[in-house]
Amino acid sequence: MALVFALATGLRLARFNTMIDVEKPKWQSDYFTGMPAPAGAITVLLPLYLDGLGLFDVRSWPWLIALSRLAMAALLVSTIPTFSGKLLGERISPEYVMPLFVGTAAVVALLLTYPYGTLAMLTLLYLGTIPLSYQRFQRRLHEPAAQAATGAEADQHGADRR
Repeated sequence: MALVFALATGLRLARFNTMIDVEKPKWQSDYFTGMPAPAGAITVLLPLYLDGLGLFDVRSWPWLIALSRLAMAALLVSTIPTFSGKLLGERISPEYVMPLFVGTAAVVALLLTYPYGTLAMLTLLYLGTIPLSYQRFQRRLHEPAAQAATGAEADQHGADRR
């Protein structure tokens, strides 16, 4: 399974390199196609984080570890849209700068103090955002069609009035 995960990472990076020149609407740059390789590297270690917390014994469940690696490999090569982090925008509004600094310092402090718990929590939060990013992407994907249909209806109503 480790080899399958490594091959999936290579395929993910190859797809990323071939999609650089593909023209997409600007809003789609807020999403990755599939899970990015660095996120895959962090999420594949989730069983070890849970083992470090004493919640899971990796030696007792080798088949479950293999399945989780296979699932992470599948997310790497999937076409599921995931948030890219560029959603924050180009600039952070001034009222969010200080909370962002404090939050970042808190995460670093938690990583230094409770590395397994913090990594497990952040990994689970990231995995939890994948269905949300898919829903949001689908909604945004269908917005232009809905707006075009609404615009066509408005044009039709305008033509009926004439």
